[in-house]
Amino acid sequence: FQAEDGIRDLVRSRGLGDVYKRQVTYSCAPGADPTDTREVGIDWAAAPGEYESADFAVYPLKDCGDLTVRASELAGPQGRTIPASALRFRAIRYKFTRIGSRITTSYRYSPWLLVDFEEWPVPAGVTRRFWVTVKVPEDAAAGQYTGRITVSLAGTTRTIPVKLEVYPFKLDEADMVIGMYGGGRPSGGGWWPEEVLEKYRYWERVEEVLMDQKEHGMTSVTPPAPRFQGFRDGKAVFDYSSADRTHAILRKLGYRHEGYAYASMFKVGEGDIEADVQRRYGMPLEQAIKLAYEELGRHMKENNHLPMAWALADEPLIHGISAETVIKVFTAHRKAAPQMQFVCDDAFGDPAHWVVIPAVDIVCANTPRYAVAEAVKKAKSRYWFNNIDIDRVTFGWFMWKAKLEMGVEALVQWGYSTNHADIYYDLDGFEGDTGVSFTAMDGQRARRPWEEIREGAEDLRYLQTLWNAAETARKRGRRAARDADEAINYAKSVMAKIDLENKRQKAYTSAELDAIKRELAKHIMKLRGAR
Repeated sequence: FQAEDGIRDLVRSRGLGDVYKRQVTYSCAPGADPTDTREVGIDWAAAPGEYESADFAVYPLKDCGDLTVRASELAGPQGRTIPASALRFRAIRYKFTRIGSRITTSYRYSPWLLVDFEEWPVPAGVTRRFWVTVKVPEDAAAGQYTGRITVSLAGTTRTIPVKLEVYPFKLDEADMVIGMYGGGRPSGGGWWPEEVLEKYRYWERVEEVLMDQKEHGMTSVTPPAPRFQGFRDGKAVFDYSSADRTHAILRKLGYRHEGYAYASMFKVGEGDIEADVQRRYGMPLEQAIKLAYEELGRHMKENNHLPMAWALADEPLIHGISAETVIKVFTAHRKAAPQMQFVCDDAFGDPAHWVVIPAVDIVCANTPRYAVAEAVKKAKSRYWFNNIDIDRVTFGWFMWKAKLEMGVEALVQWGYSTNHADIYYDLDGFEGDTGVSFTAMDGQRARRPWEEIREGAEDLRYLQTLWNAAETARKRGRRAARDADEAINYAKSVMAKIDLENKRQKAYTSAELDAIKRELAKHIMKLRGAR
């Protein structure tokens, strides 16, 4: 589109090659008018089954009516094609958001939700940004594909050329727990009355959100914990209805990694938990824990639940609970229910809090420290992360380096679907909405960070695939072993810029990570004997 048409392109192509490097962190406000107006083009490279994204924006100098976008099929080698339906187009809808997370008097319009559309209005002076996603078919033949996207607006059209290289290998699943807090159900549905849940088709929505997380590279979720209802005739009683249905869906969708949830009984808190349990249930704490988790374990096994880890508190140490209390509760659980895994969710940035580590099965920390990793290793416990960040680097290279250097096994990140009520209204709760994917009657509404998280999860899969390929190659002889060393050394050189103890530092832009991913693909193909 030319300026005389009343439109100026804002080029934010997320394709590889000629890419505007600020595109990931660039927040396209309603009146944004960057000066970068290079020719639009999309240049993707991906493995079968992988998702890739691109975006473009339009700054209208006059009212332009409705914008429409259409894709051609992508033509590839030997007459093979990828259908136009593999490409998805969404507009980024603005939302009035508070500045700061809690009560505030400062507000702004922010780009918020990615919304499917057929036509999208483009009034004067309001920048519109559009997101393009392709899912490479699982059976796509390797090779180069080309096609085009046609954008129509204000009586004229613009063709955006599309290039896609499909690699001759599929990605291995990352052997790590990667998931989001609040991912076990759709927005808000946990406390609605039964008639509302039925009208809302609640369990269809549950399957949608679990599939959405699977499609964004999550290997685990936080399913609902069975509700503890006390003891009857010396036996622990739970309401398993929600947990059973959720785990059945998880199995159906192909989840296999350990799940994570807050336990519904005997958690860390203020006061004397031993006296409280004796008063309420007429038995010692350890006996109550033993009976409850024996029953819970029996039911989980009989009903094919995924393995679970149970958190006994939400950041007890930084909320003022004494280390002595934390140690007492965790020690009782480990002694009474050694078959289970119990999690202490906290910051663990304060060395005074590290005294609890020997009493805990899983230390889940949001302040990464090599000293904590050493303490966890010495205690023969497990090290997880929580709440590092919602970006590509975190879910990919950061976590892989943490696995190699700190022995970290998992990341659980706040939060998946964490709005208060209306997904388009930020002022309906005491704090702002912070999730990455929100539920509507016709499916999930993603935010841009959710798409970036998927790219990070796919970076993690490239690294897993590279390490697996290198391990296999070393068994084939010296030359293949040299190729493996070269590949691993390249990846380690990339990781050298990442500071695990500074989680806010972003070592790479998304454009740089795209280029790095192409280098990983070259190494993978070399190790597997493909070019």
